[in-house]
Amino acid sequence: MTVKTLMKEGYGLAKSTVSRVWKSVGSEASRKPPAKNEKNNSRKPVTRTPTKIRKIADLCSSDNPVPQRTMAAKAGVSQHTVNTIIHKDLAGFSYRGQTRFYSIPRKVKVNVDLSIRMVLQPMFDFDVPNLYGADAHKVILHMDSAFSYRQKDRRVAPKPRNRVHNEDRMVGE
Repeated sequence: MTVKTLMKEGYGLAKSTVSRVWKSVGSEASRKPPAKNEKNNSRKPVTRTPTKIRKIADLCSSDNPVPQRTMAAKAGVSQHTVNTIIHKDLAGFSYRGQTRFYSIPRKVKVNVDLSIRMVLQPMFDFDVPNLYGADAHKVILHMDSAFSYRQKDRRVAPKPRNRVHNEDRMVGE
């Protein structure tokens, strides 16, 4: 609507108000283009799709998996995305299955003997044979504690299914 039509309809406008509005509208129009009504979508497209996660899981599941850089090139994503998929989406799961939940009772002094007796030995007795079958004798578990593999009584190995693989293997090997 123009100023004349507004005045005819009964609206009272002062010249100073009209000139202020006119100057502000004119200066804004000369500075920047008119505002768009579209939303500004700053979110990046998701690259961790179920298809890509499945593809990375298949690449990780081989006996000798390729490096993450090669996985990224094969899947068509960045190396950071491959690392995120491996640690966040596939965490806690093996391609062969999931292990049981092992807990240590409250108010118990946790040492190497207890962790071997309550966590590692049951894991080697039940989970490793179920998950790896005939390849259970190839499973190696690494513990970061240096004192865990110094003494003879720290050895843990899965129970052999046949007499061929009846050797004790150390936890830290």
